[in-house]
Amino acid sequence: PQKPIVSDATEESNRAVESLLRQGRKYRANCWICSQRVAHLNTNALQQLHSYFVSTLPRSYDRYVIAEAFGLSYDLVDATVSLETGEWLFVSYRATKQKNVPVFIRAPNNEAILTKGLAGRT
Repeated sequence: PQKPIVSDATEESNRAVESLLRQGRKYRANCWICSQRVAHLNTNALQQLHSYFVSTLPRSYDRYVIAEAFGLSYDLVDATVSLETGEWLFVSYRATKQKNVPVFIRAPNNEAILTKGLAGRT
């Protein structure tokens, strides 16, 4: 969380996650962070990520936090409001070799693909 509390151990877990994200790369450790409320996450931890997918962000403050944390223009992140299911804003320096150059992508409906593939197995 952005505002950890000692009494519920979020302060300790916050430090552990930040440390893992900062130092994990040298051990090839990977981490996925998923949240419906990005604004409640620790922005120091978010800034350690190298690749990220952003889906629909209906709350303007969440869009602001993402834009600030990842150095993206607010107008670009604001476009996530109109994303449909399976559409993402993808940013990855490792994948694109371009810093903070996002790409809008569309992923296929894997549930439909699995259902179709499994239907022939019965």
